[in-house]
Amino acid sequence: MLLIAPFLDGGLTLRCAQPITSESYVDITLDMLMDFGVSVTDEPTETHRAITVKQTRVTHQEIDIEPDASSAVYFAAVATMHKGLRITLEGLRLDSRQPDAEAIRLLGEVGADLKDTALGLQVTGTGIIRGFGDLDASRFPDASLCLAAVAAVAESPSRIFGLETLPLKESDRIEVMARSLAKAGCGVGAGISDLRITPFQKNNGPTAIDPIGDHRIAMSMAVLGTKRSGISIVDPKCVSKSYPNFWKDLREVYEGREAT
Repeated sequence: MLLIAPFLDGGLTLRCAQPITSESYVDITLDMLMDFGVSVTDEPTETHRAITVKQTRVTHQEIDIEPDASSAVYFAAVATMHKGLRITLEGLRLDSRQPDAEAIRLLGEVGADLKDTALGLQVTGTGIIRGFGDLDASRFPDASLCLAAVAAVAESPSRIFGLETLPLKESDRIEVMARSLAKAGCGVGAGISDLRITPFQKNNGPTAIDPIGDHRIAMSMAVLGTKRSGISIVDPKCVSKSYPNFWKDLREVYEGREAT
């Protein structure tokens, strides 16, 4: 509705009750409208957020479309997990406004070395992986699953909260991720909106993870599988929903020491 609003007679006003589900995606949509010269009025209160988009004559312009941070986070996580492994997320930068880019920046806070280069964002594993502590992931709930995989091999526990939308996705992602991590050997607690992760206590040996057809569970647990041997993914084709070449790209990154 926001994207078509400039073309409507009289524009459009949306009055949304707080908190807004996936509000970070509303924000990035408004940013893009304003980049194209669209007039936007945003009036948040404690109970509602009123957004008015005026009817505007939108003219064309050329822009560079960033690569998808929601897919890139998995490879940033793989680099974080392995000392000396370096990848470059071509075309992505540290100041990206994509919501899931925040998850990548957080990898730098727990130990990865992040650096903007001429090609893109370079991520290098330093051999240090600190726990996330109490992490509010409400602005990037999908990417939180990948961060949970990183938390599984950290030096200290993590609590990831703000996950109210995850039970409504392709699977009950909180329950399925908690079960998967526990099966792999982590200490895990799960609530209706959070995951509490104690890093690996033991390697339970060969472990088959059933992602229940959920692409993000499969990719997150595959990331963990690069660090914890013996993990296999049931129904690997489920990643085709968002990333058909995921397994090919993961193999190339994991088997190499530097990748773009």
